[in-house]
Amino acid sequence: PFTVEGHSDEKKKDTITFKKRIDPEVPDSLKLLYEAVICADTDPESILKHDQQFSKLQVELDLDSIIKRKSFYDATLSPTLKEHWRSTRQEAPLNFDYATLTIAQFNEAREYFIMKFMPRSTAADTRKWLLYSVRKPRQMSVHHFVDRIHEICALFAYMPRPRPNQPR
Repeated sequence: PFTVEGHSDEKKKDTITFKKRIDPEVPDSLKLLYEAVICADTDPESILKHDQQFSKLQVELDLDSIIKRKSFYDATLSPTLKEHWRSTRQEAPLNFDYATLTIAQFNEAREYFIMKFMPRSTAADTRKWLLYSVRKPRQMSVHHFVDRIHEICALFAYMPRPRPNQPR
């Protein structure tokens, strides 16, 4: 499970910026800027936050094609994690050809990629920890503690499914 005490936003992280035209039909239209953190950490929480960030970008940037999704996913991974991502797609039971990858296969590969860094029981273990063991540290304010619990709960949707065939 995740720790409450280990939370720190002070670290400066590498980011990548994406631009999207407000009106794609007009070449000189204003552009919206989207910033994404490049994931370089193999900590389970960092991997889940990366997947959460990707899901938000997928909606905000209209990543409707597999080509766009693959390129944006690759762009937000550090070189080391890109190697893990490439090896995940080629491992059994996936063994996907990256050139002909479908959106469903891409999503399945993302879940296996997440499972490289955490067990399938992460969601159940975290739920048990939140229900029975979590305690507010003395040095943390109640407001920050509640914010941290909400942050951890928001990651449940990105954790591996407890059973392989269970829908998200």
